[in-house]
Amino acid sequence: MNDIERLLAIEEIKSLKGRYCRAVDTKDWELWRTCFVPEIVIETFDFDTKFRSEGFDTLIENCKKLLADSRTVHQVHNPEITILSDTEAKGIWALHDVLKWNKPNMFGLVSMIGYGNYNEKYRKTRDGWRIVESIITRYYMEQEKG
Repeated sequence: MNDIERLLAIEEIKSLKGRYCRAVDTKDWELWRTCFVPEIVIETFDFDTKFRSEGFDTLIENCKKLLADSRTVHQVHNPEITILSDTEAKGIWALHDVLKWNKPNMFGLVSMIGYGNYNEKYRKTRDGWRIVESIITRYYMEQEKG
């Protein structure tokens, strides 16, 4: 991969992550699905809580339940993207997310504000770059129970 191809790949991955955030915040689950390979693995670490989801059907169903009756804002910043080969890359993104529910969610929360990062792996498919693995770690979080 030459320098221009590498820069184009980085820009495509940035657009992918932007689409990811927009799709989850607008609850456009079909668009969100296009951000992942079918065997996507997502893990979330929030201090003593760990959540793991494998496969996009399971992921989307879990998120539909968790984010039902909610408003969310996901912002990512400062991408550190490394192209490993023509078809593989990794990236780290600073994360700030705000989640507010109209009634207590399945964990009894009515709001959550988090700061942390996404640590991700990407694969280039015939449809473009897709997320293969996403590990979400929050270093600071404010929660309000309802």
